[in-house]
Amino acid sequence: MIHFRRRKFLLFALGFGILLWMIAAAGPNVLWQNICKVRWWILALVAVWGLGYLLNAASWAAIIGALGSSGEAVSGGQGRSLSFGRICQFTVSGFAINYITPFGLLGGEPYRVWALRPYVGMERAASSVLLYLMMHVCSHFFFWIAASVTALWVLDFSASFRIGIGVIVAVLILFIALFFRGYRNGMVLSFFRALGRWPLIGRRVEAWRQRNRERLLRIDGGIATLLRDHARAFWTSLALEFLSRLVNCLEIAVILRVLAPGLSPFSEAPVWLLFVSFFIVAFSSLFANILFFSPLQMGTREGGIFLALQTLWPAVAAPALMPLAVSISVLTRIREFVWIAVGLLLTLPGLRRS
Repeated sequence: MIHFRRRKFLLFALGFGILLWMIAAAGPNVLWQNICKVRWWILALVAVWGLGYLLNAASWAAIIGALGSSGEAVSGGQGRSLSFGRICQFTVSGFAINYITPFGLLGGEPYRVWALRPYVGMERAASSVLLYLMMHVCSHFFFWIAASVTALWVLDFSASFRIGIGVIVAVLILFIALFFRGYRNGMVLSFFRALGRWPLIGRRVEAWRQRNRERLLRIDGGIATLLRDHARAFWTSLALEFLSRLVNCLEIAVILRVLAPGLSPFSEAPVWLLFVSFFIVAFSSLFANILFFSPLQMGTREGGIFLALQTLWPAVAAPALMPLAVSISVLTRIREFVWIAVGLLLTLPGLRRS
């Protein structure tokens, strides 16, 4: 545990050092001027992600409803009714906890299971949370593929760059195939069986798996039933997740419209602004997820945005793009901290019971 915390601190320090270097290279005065330009537009950034969270909650609600009895209201557990507002609350809180968890997904998903359990029961809560997590990740793969194909069609890449994008798309398609296999057969029991072979923790995990085998089988059954028996809910949930990612791209469009209104081709056609925002979000998120071990994506987000801008405008000198890249990152972090605060406030006991 001590070694893990030490590595976590070192990774955070490395990422923070990269961020400070980029701020210094961009010029703190320039960054402050850019932030002042945005002013009240920061509320638009917060609102865009609020709409995205509503779509995330609707995606999860479709899964929860599909796992319930056909034609009945969503209820269960201790007989407490589950409203869409409550699902929104658990959605925002879960994402907030994941943001502050070093490797992500290690805090938000258990919280959602724990919060949902009184309403729908343990097995259904665990199945819906795992299904939504799989849907959230799977939609990310579709998002990256869509961005890659669009970029190949619109931008003039070199042959080697096109080959690299082709390899990435092939790998993403493979991951999607594995996820669909998990949807059809369930993957929880297989996951813990594989984890039971790991050194140090394997023996304890295997003993826990044997004790909870029946419960894990029921959770797997809930996962497998979604695509098999509720195909409409499955595709609705996936479409809503994909749409939420497209909506979140509007955040970058707002920032670019305020900070770089004359940067070609922004001034030529609004559709270009939307495409550029789509590409920046996809490229930077892919870069950050490849380097997922960086706490709070410290340094990786900034690097991904800067590389995306360089890919879009290779003729522009790096010092000219650096302030824009860091300004985009700082503004997205301000929005992120606002929603983290909201999500953590929503975990308070009084709000949770109300």
